[in-house]
Amino acid sequence: MDAQYRIPGTSITFGWDTIIGLVPVLGDLVTLIMSGAMIGEARRLGAPAGLRWKMVLNIVIDFVGGLLPIVGDVFDIYYRSSTRNLKLLKDYLLIRITPPTESKRTPWLLLSLILAAAVLMVLYLLSTPSTN
Repeated sequence: MDAQYRIPGTSITFGWDTIIGLVPVLGDLVTLIMSGAMIGEARRLGAPAGLRWKMVLNIVIDFVGGLLPIVGDVFDIYYRSSTRNLKLLKDYLLIRITPPTESKRTPWLLLSLILAAAVLMVLYLLSTPSTN
């Protein structure tokens, strides 16, 4: 919703959020509702509450910033709450679906038992009388 179009000759992108937001107050309410749908989708995908609250905060900042006449429209181009929220959700989903890596832990218990057995064997050999 934030970066579908590019201003020719620049690297500045904008999307429907900015276009709809040009309509004072009503446009910002529409984009607020559209952004809220992403929160519902995040919930459906099992995103934790903490992540969803971060997404809500991004939307609220975007909404309040967008309410300012003219400055709010420029703010919408640069803040990009939908892009931020999409990244948060994408990062969560990547962590969730990435299989855990096999642990490369040293088997300390096994090494300790081997060391203990070696020490006991040396002690046994030292304590037995020699037959020479």
